[in-house]
Amino acid sequence: MNSIAEDSSSEIKFARKLAANEVKKRKQAITGLTAWLKARASATSDGVLPELELRKLWRGLFFCMWLADKAPVQNELAGRVAGLVHCFSSVGGVRSWLMVCGRTMREEWSKLDKYRIDKYYVLLRKVIHETFVWLKGSNWKVKRVEAVAAALRDGFFAHPQPNGVRLHVADLLTDELLAAAEGACLPPQALLSALDPLLLGLAIESDRTFFNRALAAVVGSLSDKASDHPGLVALQARVFEIAAAESTLDRYRKDFYSAQKSFQGLTGQKPVLLEESPSAMEQENGEEVAVIKAKSTKKKKVAESRMEDPEEVASVAHKSKKTKKVRGGVDGKLAASEAEAAQKKAGASKEQEKPVDKSAKKKKRKVADEASALAAEPLETPGKRNKRVSFGKNSSRDHGASIKALKASAPQMPASPAKGILSAKKGKEATTPLTPRRKASEFF
Repeated sequence: MNSIAEDSSSEIKFARKLAANEVKKRKQAITGLTAWLKARASATSDGVLPELELRKLWRGLFFCMWLADKAPVQNELAGRVAGLVHCFSSVGGVRSWLMVCGRTMREEWSKLDKYRIDKYYVLLRKVIHETFVWLKGSNWKVKRVEAVAAALRDGFFAHPQPNGVRLHVADLLTDELLAAAEGACLPPQALLSALDPLLLGLAIESDRTFFNRALAAVVGSLSDKASDHPGLVALQARVFEIAAAESTLDRYRKDFYSAQKSFQGLTGQKPVLLEESPSAMEQENGEEVAVIKAKSTKKKKVAESRMEDPEEVASVAHKSKKTKKVRGGVDGKLAASEAEAAQKKAGASKEQEKPVDKSAKKKKRKVADEASALAAEPLETPGKRNKRVSFGKNSSRDHGASIKALKASAPQMPASPAKGILSAKKGKEATTPLTPRRKASEFF
């Protein structure tokens, strides 16, 4: 219990010293942390420290970098922090150290401004570089490379927010992998294992920006710095398999095929199928792959034997001719029915487009012209000039004249006996007397 309490208090003390204001205290804290991590990792059975302890230490290291000023000091401090990965002797310890580093960067990335972000770019680059140097010290063992690549995927690439962290790591990943080899021959399987998790994640990536940046970084770095590397053949086959896989998103297939063509231009070889070039997953699951290969070879042999049999070939050709005849008859019936439908439509359109009788149109126009002429003719009064009804000074006189003209033009009705007697006495025709003009004051 006392040892656990001392250990738990020791990482808190280191975190406080790492975030101290004085430069001497921060340097002493990093020196003491290096010796303490070696002893702490060797004391555990698997060399893996608890995640809580690593989170406390990485938080102190983050703020230690925060307080560093001037580029030379920042570069030196970033190198010392990145070199702490060599304190671990097991791949499990390196994996947990790298994953906690990614988690801390993601949590604190939003606090960085444009003045401080550059030194954290340098820190990430040096951390990735020293991790690959550690893999080089272990002779690029495939299992260790795969474990570190999985840690990079889980710690950085699998988290879209914030996007800047994984974009920067994707940009520098291939460059630092080749730089860590320092001219030494990087094993082809190590190259494939280091980049495989990133490529598989790109096949189902939702962010198009990250996909373009990461794939361009991988293809561009290998084309510029490792154009003659023997591992490009296996990497080309892997890219071809990912492009043809069912799980790959359709919008990325064209990009994967173009990347495969660029690798083909470097290697000068066509892509090899999965059956001819087994990958690391096939080596781990050898029994399942062997069963799949046996089934595929059996199917191929059966197909070849069937095609070699002349009777089978003749029967297949006869069946194909029958299907063609049936299809031709069906197509002919469909064409005939479509032609009949087209003729019916043409007849209906012709009926609709029949010319209208012109004589009826002329009659209608004649009647309309006569009506408009009658309406436009002025009213005539007997013995006087034609005048229109007006509302000026002589409005009453003109009004009476117009009424008389209307009565003269209208058909005469038989008059009553009383009216006839009165008209005979006076010797005049009976007319309706005009109403006198009323003043405007009478209406109010």
